[in-house]
Amino acid sequence: AAALGRPTVAIYGPSDPVRVAPVGQAHVVLKKPCVCGWEPKLHFNRHCPDVPCLGAITVGEVAAAAMTMLASRSTVG
Repeated sequence: AAALGRPTVAIYGPSDPVRVAPVGQAHVVLKKPCVCGWEPKLHFNRHCPDVPCLGAITVGEVAAAAMTMLASRSTVG
């Protein structure tokens, strides 16, 4: 979607959004701290099978980000 210029709500677990997130202001990035000790500059922590940082992002947070994005786009055009 981002490659086609479409607004995107991007959800990240242990990956580093600075390196792989969609570029531009039309996108919202949701990410929580990694409690397993994973650091973006180090290797992927394979001892974190449950990926609690990804599970910490709630449906409500994603819905709110999408609704905010949709509301801002409707006031532009």
